[in-house]
Amino acid sequence: MGAKGMQYAKTYSSAGLKACAAGYEALSTDVFFCEFAGHMGKAEDSTPMVADAISKMTEIAKFVFHPDNMQIAVHGNKDQFP
Repeated sequence: MGAKGMQYAKTYSSAGLKACAAGYEALSTDVFFCEFAGHMGKAEDSTPMVADAISKMTEIAKFVFHPDNMQIAVHGNKDQFP
């Protein structure tokens, strides 16, 4: 870490920003579902609204969980991962 301190710091801070962004996105998702539930409570028949939500969420899941859209991050010493 001593010789490459700046590079390590940049990598570490980038990982921290990604974690912060993930937390913010999770909060935004929670707010969305609370608002969605509020709209459903006001609707006379929520069946079409639920069917539409299921359809759209299925399309999103197909995109997100496609192998070309997946990424992983590994932390550690490069000697540990030959």
